[in-house]
Amino acid sequence: MRFDVLGPLRVTGPDGPVPIPRGRTAATVCWLVANMNERVSFAGLADVLWSDPPIDAAAKAGGIVRTLQPLLGPALEVGRYAVLRLSPGDIDSVRFERLLDAAFDKLDRGEHLSVEDDLVEALRWWRGSPYPELDRALPVMGLVDRLEELRLRAEEELGALAMRGQVDYPHVARLRSLTIRHPDRLRFHHQLAQALYRCGRQIEALQELAGLRARGCCDARTLALSSAILQQAAALAEGEFR
Repeated sequence: MRFDVLGPLRVTGPDGPVPIPRGRTAATVCWLVANMNERVSFAGLADVLWSDPPIDAAAKAGGIVRTLQPLLGPALEVGRYAVLRLSPGDIDSVRFERLLDAAFDKLDRGEHLSVEDDLVEALRWWRGSPYPELDRALPVMGLVDRLEELRLRAEEELGALAMRGQVDYPHVARLRSLTIRHPDRLRFHHQLAQALYRCGRQIEALQELAGLRARGCCDARTLALSSAILQQAAALAEGEFR
């Protein structure tokens, strides 16, 4: 079976999509996926499903798990605990992490030629915030934040690779969208300023960096990039300015 958790839960079996009821049932599947191949206690599951668990929450959680057995088949083992037996390749978030980790390793070694395709492929799997059915329950927040950070770094590295070639207006528009959605991510702002400069829009580039200073988000790289743009430094045409 295949489990897609980078966005709303999707489960696909050998015969096609598996209909998982919404609410706590879908949240249960997500928690089992997040803890694949590990014992999940019904009491622990109850703490994820209810912010204020009722007295019989563990029993209710066990009941939800048992309703999933006909849907998930032999992959789901239920006894005193529940265990969802999966291979890493069965989960999109695991494939996402592995592909990006390999891509980042290539970048660290200076291997840029094949990385762009890997980054694009990984980002194609991203349909939205991971595990939304768990509503950022405390036990899963670390996992969700790690996946979000991987995605943002992938977007940054994709932007950096684009700077190695000819910068066009669609790239500027993409970076503009990223700065709006992630205003505290300085690297997106720096990439946008450099892209604007590369497109002949020097004033807009400087305005972008001035906006960071006005918000108190200025760092050494912001100042260095502002100076490079004012001086029309040759380094701005040679890849991402770092």
